[in-house]
Amino acid sequence: MTLLSAETVMFFMGEEIGAQKPYRYNDFLKDRENILGETDGSGAGMIRCYRDLIALSIHQDAIRSRNIVLNAVLPASGVLVFRRL
Repeated sequence: MTLLSAETVMFFMGEEIGAQKPYRYNDFLKDRENILGETDGSGAGMIRCYRDLIALSIHQDAIRSRNIVLNAVLPASGVLVFRRL
């Protein structure tokens, strides 16, 4: 869903392949994911999904439009309700 949101999407530490190892700053090198290897392995479905969503957002004006009207902000739940024009 974040790829269809109003903001710039960023992946962090293997999210694009469904990383299973925890990210910890102090021992990052010990537990890092093999991101390139996982794109053909267990992460292939996840990376394919992201690639498809990125392609969809490139070709659909309604998804990439920056003309957004903010309808509601629900701070307790962290939800923004917006509509693209």
